[in-house]
Amino acid sequence: DLTIWDVNAATENMIGFSRTFLIGTDISRWFLDPDEIRTICNELLYGENHVSGYPLILKCKGKNQKIFLYATSCPGLDGKVSRIFAELHEPIPFS
Repeated sequence: DLTIWDVNAATENMIGFSRTFLIGTDISRWFLDPDEIRTICNELLYGENHVSGYPLILKCKGKNQKIFLYATSCPGLDGKVSRIFAELHEPIPFS
């Protein structure tokens, strides 16, 4: 289950969708390559506990697309991952 539980104001501003619109949707819906984000999340849930600086193309409001650096971590006191914390960093320009 890759449901978005929460987003911050910076994410709303970067991609142009409101927090209430994003919450409850599948995160893979918002990336140009849904399989790529599913693979990253599965690696975090069943293998690695951190990914950093991974560039992904995110769908933004108005059919725009932006490349973001994606960083995630999977905190868990018992060592098990139940949720993934993800953050998007400033977009990098297309070359």
